[in-house]
Amino acid sequence: KLIGGLGGEKIRWQATVEQLEADLINVVGDVVVAAGTIAYSGPFTPVYRADLLAEWAEMMERLNIPHTPGTNIIKTLQDPVQVRAWNIAGLPTDGVSVENGIILFKARRWPLMIDP
Repeated sequence: KLIGGLGGEKIRWQATVEQLEADLINVVGDVVVAAGTIAYSGPFTPVYRADLLAEWAEMMERLNIPHTPGTNIIKTLQDPVQVRAWNIAGLPTDGVSVENGIILFKARRWPLMIDP
């Protein structure tokens, strides 16, 4: 019974391995987007940030740099426990506020930020 019950785990683990292999292929492009976002997007509005990400995605496509479509720093650098602590402390749960928090904690220098 135990062996039969664990049969589903093999399928789940295979799916996890396949997802991790796909993520590994895209890690360089995703990290480039994250680094660019931390370095440059702090003072920009959410609309301009989205335009900037779209422009970077097009550039990576032209240069054949693999990346996850629609990637952003929340998907790449988010620590869910840290973000939850920020929310408990009063940070709004919207994407821009979470992005700003990630930028503040990951930047090596004091970033210029726009507080919406």
